[in-house]
Amino acid sequence: MKRMIIVFSLGLMLLITGCKGNKNDKVLCNGKKVSGLTEIKDIYKLKDGKTVKVCGVISAWDTDDNFFIQDNSDGIYVVGKGYLGEMSHDDVGKTVIVKATKGTYKGNVQLKATIKGYDVVDTNKKRPEPVILENKLSDYKNKLIMMQNIKLNVQDNNVQLLDKNNNFLANLYNSNVTESANSVSIIGVYYELSDDKIFVLSDYSDITFSDEYYVIPTDFDYDGPLFPTDSLNKEFWDKGGGSIEVSLDYCTDGDTAGFKVEGRVYHTRFFNIDTQESTSQKEEWGKPASIYTCNVLSSAEEIYLQSDLGDGPFDKYDRLLAWIWVDGELLQYHLTRLGLAEVKYLYGAETYTNSLLVAEQKAKDEELGQWGDLLDPYWDYNNDKPKGW
Repeated sequence: MKRMIIVFSLGLMLLITGCKGNKNDKVLCNGKKVSGLTEIKDIYKLKDGKTVKVCGVISAWDTDDNFFIQDNSDGIYVVGKGYLGEMSHDDVGKTVIVKATKGTYKGNVQLKATIKGYDVVDTNKKRPEPVILENKLSDYKNKLIMMQNIKLNVQDNNVQLLDKNNNFLANLYNSNVTESANSVSIIGVYYELSDDKIFVLSDYSDITFSDEYYVIPTDFDYDGPLFPTDSLNKEFWDKGGGSIEVSLDYCTDGDTAGFKVEGRVYHTRFFNIDTQESTSQKEEWGKPASIYTCNVLSSAEEIYLQSDLGDGPFDKYDRLLAWIWVDGELLQYHLTRLGLAEVKYLYGAETYTNSLLVAEQKAKDEELGQWGDLLDPYWDYNNDKPKGW
């Protein structure tokens, strides 16, 4: 009987404290794990009225001192008017910690700031990578996205976003658009208030007109090498030329990513290509390559790394070297064929080098990406720097 009472008491304590079970868990904030924070994805599970502290990057601002904040898990709208002081586009990209109360307004989950001001963790601009829209808009609510081949329809003071078939997508908010346009690329955050569909620009420069800028084809007709199934029977390590199935751990840039291989995460450099920089050093054409690579890897059903008989398995920086196979297609070929990478660093890995050289020449002949006259949609050519920074 005594044992039953103890078990019951323990169960009751767990039940009472269950909703606080993650309070002492540490959440990643600006590269460091910090206690007392809540991941944004978990806020959506809480009841209205719950007060939380959240760390994330300001991804967009709506001119009324309200903004969107995004961490590695999700994004959410923060009502800051009257609480957080005067804001501007200069705040977009800052990493901040905000104390706020969870609520719901017209069907949209949001946070309302509860104290004056917020803690700025990092003033360096680190805006999240925008995800290229591939599904319906409602799948991307409150997160930074990029829509391509969108029409702008200006009516009085209202700007509508339409798809290529003139179907209404959302009303554009926080823009200086005065004229309609047939084809633009646009970066911002989408959210819904009851029946009102709204798209908030991340930065004034985040609308680019597609007749001047390069739009990465979404229906890319792959014509490169296919995954060699016989490589599964060969040794992967020690230049064996074999393949091994992996999972994506993190994205870095156009030619580098982190993969979990046999339980360990390896920082991996892609064989025989080079894309422009987009991390600590930022270069023209770096961002399109980085976004493309991350989108392909993040949406992959199967990823295999293949070693090469002539080079590897590690470079002088201790990075794993590999050919990257995504759902049966060679990622290096994708990037080269689309003009987002050039063939480079030929130190002995030759298995698919000829295919890459053919892809590069096709991209040059068709003037795709960095080989053509169309501009990088993420680059501010007036100020020679990435847009929005």
